[in-house]
Amino acid sequence: MKASKRRADTRGSQLNTLHHRLRDALNLCTRYRDGSRMRWECRDIETQRHVLRSIVAFLDCVSEEASSNPLLKDSAEDIVRALVGILHQKSEATTSIAADAVCKLASVLITSILQPYLPDLVHPLSCLSISPQLQVAIPSSRALSILLSNLSKKKENEVWEVLDKEDITTHLIKNILDFSASTSSNVYFQEMLALLAIILLRWPQSRYQVWSNVRFMNMLEDFCVNPDPSLGVALLKLNSAIALCSYGAKTILEHGETIVGAMVRFMGSSNPLSVRIEGFKLAQCLMLTEQGCSRVVSMFCEPIVEAIVCAMIEWKLKEGKGANDQIPLMHEACRLAMITRWPGKHHLYFWKKGIDKVLVDILLPNFVGKYPSYHTYPLEEQIAIARENLIDNPVLVLRPYVWDILGWLAIRYAEDYDPKFSENEAHFDVLTAAACVAFEDIMGRGNQLCHDDVISTFRSESAARVVLMMIFSSCKYISSKARSMLCEVLNPNGERYLKQLLYTLKSPSSGVNLGMPNLVHIVISLIGLTCYLALPHYEGFIVESSKTLLSYMMGRSSESFCIPRSNYALHLKSNLPGRACCFFHPEEWEGKDVILFHNLWALSLSIHHSGSKSNCSVMAVLQTENVRTELVNKLLEICKDTSNCGARWFASYILTYFSYFGFPSELGVKIGKAFNQEDYADIELILADGTSFSIHGVLLMVRCPSLLPPEQHFDKGTFDDSSVTNDSDNWHGKFRKEIRLSSHVNRLELEKLLEYVYSGSVQAEENTVKRLKILARHCGLHHLSELLSRRIPEWATDIPSFDLKSALGQGRNTFWDIILESKATELSWTCSICSMSVPHMHVHRIILWVSCEYLQALLQSGMRESQSQILKVPVSWEALVKLVGWFYSSELPEPQGGCLWSNMGAKEKLHQLELYVELSWLADFWLLEDIQEACFRIVDNGLCSAMHLSVKILQMAANLSQWKLAEAAANHVAPSYRQLHESGELDELDETLIEMVRAASVRLSQSRG
Repeated sequence: MKASKRRADTRGSQLNTLHHRLRDALNLCTRYRDGSRMRWECRDIETQRHVLRSIVAFLDCVSEEASSNPLLKDSAEDIVRALVGILHQKSEATTSIAADAVCKLASVLITSILQPYLPDLVHPLSCLSISPQLQVAIPSSRALSILLSNLSKKKENEVWEVLDKEDITTHLIKNILDFSASTSSNVYFQEMLALLAIILLRWPQSRYQVWSNVRFMNMLEDFCVNPDPSLGVALLKLNSAIALCSYGAKTILEHGETIVGAMVRFMGSSNPLSVRIEGFKLAQCLMLTEQGCSRVVSMFCEPIVEAIVCAMIEWKLKEGKGANDQIPLMHEACRLAMITRWPGKHHLYFWKKGIDKVLVDILLPNFVGKYPSYHTYPLEEQIAIARENLIDNPVLVLRPYVWDILGWLAIRYAEDYDPKFSENEAHFDVLTAAACVAFEDIMGRGNQLCHDDVISTFRSESAARVVLMMIFSSCKYISSKARSMLCEVLNPNGERYLKQLLYTLKSPSSGVNLGMPNLVHIVISLIGLTCYLALPHYEGFIVESSKTLLSYMMGRSSESFCIPRSNYALHLKSNLPGRACCFFHPEEWEGKDVILFHNLWALSLSIHHSGSKSNCSVMAVLQTENVRTELVNKLLEICKDTSNCGARWFASYILTYFSYFGFPSELGVKIGKAFNQEDYADIELILADGTSFSIHGVLLMVRCPSLLPPEQHFDKGTFDDSSVTNDSDNWHGKFRKEIRLSSHVNRLELEKLLEYVYSGSVQAEENTVKRLKILARHCGLHHLSELLSRRIPEWATDIPSFDLKSALGQGRNTFWDIILESKATELSWTCSICSMSVPHMHVHRIILWVSCEYLQALLQSGMRESQSQILKVPVSWEALVKLVGWFYSSELPEPQGGCLWSNMGAKEKLHQLELYVELSWLADFWLLEDIQEACFRIVDNGLCSAMHLSVKILQMAANLSQWKLAEAAANHVAPSYRQLHESGELDELDETLIEMVRAASVRLSQSRG
């Protein structure tokens, strides 16, 4: 102990001595005040070297334990001033030493103390890192990379201003491209790639310059053909940073097998651990969406899966520290294995590569090899073994991944499952037993879950969820195995746990906004109840469960807290190397409200079981007048919410018990008005008894093409000069193509089917359902057939889209009967359909008729316009395309977002926003309130990131009398009112508009106090 004390005293004495020397060296130079900051200056090279040697000696003496030493804290500011002063001199003789000193300073100084000095240090280093002199650029780049890696979020904007001012991204791209054509050192190239990657990871706005540079992306592809192993980490990190932008990921995937192939090779076991980890991170970025996953799987399915499985199991093959070193790689492999959430052939390869054994090794590391005949043991013994081995787990943090991977593999497994698919059937059986044991433990803890630590509560949801997904697997073997195992595990406490679940959901506090752990407890309770409802042993609780679920759902107000699963499933939270951008993918199937999703799933199951019983007391409750009306209205609203795909399916399923079949939508409501409207009908469906229906061919073409004879040519689908006539009889549908139907088709069922075709949903009584189901199946209306059969929807089943835009495509049987002509354009115009030389679109009168009351009145007015085959629309061609897009889909096409919008030129941004101002004016004139509201939202959002365009938009909106838009533009101008007024930039506005801006500025000042 005395020796240790003497060593500490010696170090302290040495540090004091070096500190005095440092102070003396720093005093040799000039200090002066530059505004609010003190600066340090010395132009003598030898003095600079002496100062740098003193700094390095002092920092070398500061051990990790002494990083909070008062001497270091007191000296930090002076050291930074000296380093900044020396770096600003840009001397080749001292820059390298100064940059190395910056690296040492960053390694010993506490990050929080370093933060205030980072912008000052970044400024000179950003210039030096792009120097053509390698001996300057390499150490400067290395130092800058270290500083940026230690940057806090609070300082990001300030530092980015420095980097952006130096245009560092552009210079780095140029330097890297120049290097690729030279014989410079690999060290230089590696440092340039690393620095560029860090910048792209930190600042999404910098990515566009990289992925949009064709020459640069081609260069990256060339380097990936036969990549230098020493550059592996740098290349992978840079590609990961690019792929964090969805457009960047698409660009990488467009380079196909070269870059992705190099990534897969780097993931292989022959590479160093650091390289493999970066390979897995890049794969995660590229496969972040279903489309990205599908593209990668189409190229390298088996190698990707093999690399994942290999990395997940390697830790078991090593011992001691070697095994611990593998944990980070294993973590990344588990994250990548979450691609099992997406459908595809990779599921089959996971099973072929023995994923069941791998999951057992992670979940139950002591199981494999000890029980080779496990699957032959009695259920009680299987459960006891699983329970015993589940307790001891050195990689507990990976358990949620295991549960999710197993759940997705199970629920997406094919129906023709063979239990002998694995070398050892015991693996799957013990996974099932372990999942059920974990489920039973969670149910047993009940309300205690809310009092556990938060992470434990969140992890419990994955364990409960995997049992739910196994029970509802489309594979009968998996489903049957899970049900029988769960039933055995729950004995003899199952009923007690179930009563506790019902109590939790009946509790008055469960319907109000709660903290996240309590919300997760509600989710777990709903999952647990759904699993119970799938077990015949507990069917005596169906009625009580149904009433509880119904009461819980009806008791949730529209203000109830909605959470997607990713909000609490910590392993699903973004583990990407940086902030992703430009990803506009939809929510998971559970949607943005996972509580509603599981509530509806459980209620669907309880109604399904009760509906098959002779004593349907549940249905009796649901059919009472007060419950029926309120429930149906709530379910119809859920069906229209496109952000909750799974909830929509279950809501639609429940509605079938109230004689509603289909998927209500806004467009369906509009188009449904055309049913039984003889105007503009162009097809006559004739039944065997001579009765007929007048139908609009465009709707059959898109929604139910099987009712159209495939070989038939329709002359109305083609326009030429001779077709532009005033044959009003033809336009009003007096000439129709006759289609005779089979004698097996009944009038009532056909009418109901056509109602579904027109509106997307239909009401049908029980005596009609059976025959309507047969007709729907023959007509290829699979989703309607499923609902009529009252089958519980399978996981991730798509909602049929009610979108008519495909009717605008070219081809036969298009049924066009009117032309919309936009304002003239200077561009030359040709049409492949007709010979008109002005911008126009071929559309359908019936779509215009149902979409716009103004056009409906115009087309029926008897005026000249109503009798013309051409309708002039007073907007530009691009605005017309957006308008027609809305007519056919109820969605207004929006400008390109994310990086594309941010990097769009001011002129093009202004042009894009002007289109919506123009459309807003037309919508005002044509009484299209929905379009007007959408235009307002788009323009207002656009001006948030392009405030410099507000004055021009204000002027245009005022010219078109769009005063709500003008007011919004004035609000965006308001923060800069004084500067713009003094500079004269507001002089182009009249006094009324200037006063509008001034008033907005006053309101803004008042709101700020």
